[in-house]
Amino acid sequence: MNAQSPLLQIEAKRIAAGVSRETLAGHAGVSEKHYRRLLDGEGSPRPGTLAKLRAAAGRLGRASGATDAHSRLVRTCYFAALTLVCQRAGADPAEVRRHDPSRRATGDPAWLQAANLRRHAIVVVNQGLNVAQGEIARALAMTPAAICVAMKAVEDQRDADPDLDAMLDELSAAMNGGEW
Repeated sequence: MNAQSPLLQIEAKRIAAGVSRETLAGHAGVSEKHYRRLLDGEGSPRPGTLAKLRAAAGRLGRASGATDAHSRLVRTCYFAALTLVCQRAGADPAEVRRHDPSRRATGDPAWLQAANLRRHAIVVVNQGLNVAQGEIARALAMTPAAICVAMKAVEDQRDADPDLDAMLDELSAAMNGGEW
């Protein structure tokens, strides 16, 4: 699939809107499984399917919280970083996104892992793309204090875990166009 692929354009809009593939597929009236297969290059989408997906991505994009272009870009970069972090950790990005941060389910190990991976993605965006903490907070509808706490927690983890430190450095460099 090349960068001009209609599916990649739809996927970029979905990520910018901050919605899951399941949500996009549901709004388009196609199964998530079918959408994933199309993204994986297993078959070609019919024009009607593309039209439904484009329309759903447009509607969801207009409804997303980040209103200015810069915040949408930061939010997109965050979700790209989250995907990279999840892949490195062997976690499903869609599953991580399903764990609502506002739930504060600190007794749920899956929720705690998701929260930790989200913090790692914040660090990758901050350090890899040099995006200010306040800009990340605005794009993710968080407080600057919450971003600061997340950054501090990850820095403490990095001090204790050289493998995590190396992985976050590598992903930060990759987000900035450096070598993997």
